[in-house]
Amino acid sequence: MQIPRPSLVVLAGALAAAAAGCARGGGSAGAPSDYGPGHAAARLIADATSLPPGGSVDLGVALDIEEGWHLYWDGQNDSGLPLSVKPLLPEGYVAGELQWPAPSRRVVSPGDILDHVYEGRVTLILPVRVPVDARPGTTEEVACRLSWIACREVCVSGEAAVRLSLPVGVSEPGAVPRDDAGRFREARARIPRPPSEGDGIRFLWEWPRLTVMADGARSLAFFPREDCARPVALIEEGSASSGRLQLRFRDPDGEDRRIAGVLEVVRGSGRAPGFYIVDLPLPDHL
Repeated sequence: MQIPRPSLVVLAGALAAAAAGCARGGGSAGAPSDYGPGHAAARLIADATSLPPGGSVDLGVALDIEEGWHLYWDGQNDSGLPLSVKPLLPEGYVAGELQWPAPSRRVVSPGDILDHVYEGRVTLILPVRVPVDARPGTTEEVACRLSWIACREVCVSGEAAVRLSLPVGVSEPGAVPRDDAGRFREARARIPRPPSEGDGIRFLWEWPRLTVMADGARSLAFFPREDCARPVALIEEGSASSGRLQLRFRDPDGEDRRIAGVLEVVRGSGRAPGFYIVDLPLPDHL
C-alpha cells in the first residue's frame, strides 16, 4: 500500500507544557504514559549528580518517541527538520558542541524519499564546562529549549523547555540513576569517532565515485551531513550488504566541497555496530 509523502506543513502546534514542556530532570524514568501532542516526551538528565567547579558535566537531552513516529537527525533528509536544542545556562557556564548519535535510514514507500531518523528513544549529549569560581554548596539550574518535527503519515511540531537543578560540588561515584546511566551508555555507543588504522576502513576516489571499504564488514551505510556534497542516488547507493560501498556525488556547489557524514559498519558475530566520522576533501582537480 502506498504511504502518502510526509508533509512539512505543520498540522498541529505542540506546546507540550503539561506533558514535557515544563519537565524537570532527575530520577529514573520508564516509557512515558503521555507523549503529548508532539508525540515525544522530553527531559534533561546528567551523567553526574553535581557540578564540579572548573570541571565539566555531560547533559543528556533525552526524548522518548511514541511508537510509529520518528524525529529527525541533523543531516541530509528529504522531509522533516532536525531537532533544535538551545542551551539556557547560568552565567559563566559554557556549552560545548552538541553530540548527535548516529540515526537510522528510513526509506518511504514507493522509494523516493529517504530520511535519517530516530525512533523509540534518543539522547543527545551536551557537554557543559563549569566555571572555576562556581561556589560549592549552592544549586544551579541548567535548561534547554527544544523544538522538533515528529512524523508518521503526517507531521506535527513539538516544543519543550526542560530543566535540571544540580548542586555545585563533587559527585558521588555510581549515584546517577540507573536508567539515566543506561541512556548515556546507549547514546555514546552511537556517537561517531574518527576511524583509526586498526579499524580497516579505506576510501578510494574515482570521481564522481567514492568507494568505501571496511575489512570484515557485513554491511555498510553512509549518513551525509547537511554540509556534505550532494549524493547522486543515496536511496540506492547509501547502504550495502557487504564490506564495499560505492557512492556517487554531484559536482560541488558553493561551500559543499567535502564528503562529510557518518559511516555505519556492521561486522556481525555479536559485535555492536561501529560509527565513524567521514570528513574527506574532494579530489584536487575539482
